[in-house]
Amino acid sequence: MNTNNFIKEKLIAGAPGAYDAFWLAECLSAGQMVHLVHVSVDDRALARSADILAWAAPEVERIIFPAWDCLPYDRVGPNTTIAAKRIDALYRLAARTSDAGPVAVLTTANALLQRVPAPTAYLSAGLTITTGESLNSETFLAYAAANGFERAETVMEPGEYALRGGLIDVFPPSLGQPVRLDLFGDEVERIRSFDPLTQISTAILERIV
Repeated sequence: MNTNNFIKEKLIAGAPGAYDAFWLAECLSAGQMVHLVHVSVDDRALARSADILAWAAPEVERIIFPAWDCLPYDRVGPNTTIAAKRIDALYRLAARTSDAGPVAVLTTANALLQRVPAPTAYLSAGLTITTGESLNSETFLAYAAANGFERAETVMEPGEYALRGGLIDVFPPSLGQPVRLDLFGDEVERIRSFDPLTQISTAILERIV
């Protein structure tokens, strides 16, 4: 029997604080593991492991999947930033190809216990915007409404968008900053990221998802 056709699993537990992240970085960098899921005790331990792994193995892709910050059936909804991080993580996992490099999925026990939509739901919900290509404002508004984006006067948080004439501001879950789309008719003339606090542009982008 050829055992190379089977997935080899390892369960590591009881490691001293922070040592597990260094061990994971060593295994990923040495090629002993290609894909792994690391389950932390809580969000604090998750953030610590993510920081250590980024420092010890910067070449490894990190996908951080946090838990909701509210209880089921709570009257208060989840924080938009956390919701954006979860959507971004699930979309990146669904969009990964078989030839992608090593990846570490960092999460918590609470996050794993919460149900999520099927991967196909995220793949079909992606919208790619590229400089020089066409984007009708009505098409964008329909997409934003169908995918849970909220209209705002000023875009400050992930999941918000604003429409002002030929300008569309939107904060995609996959980016650390919101972006401003300059439209000339139905053509995307320029894409700029900007600081949500100062509203000042920070970089020119060619493409966003």
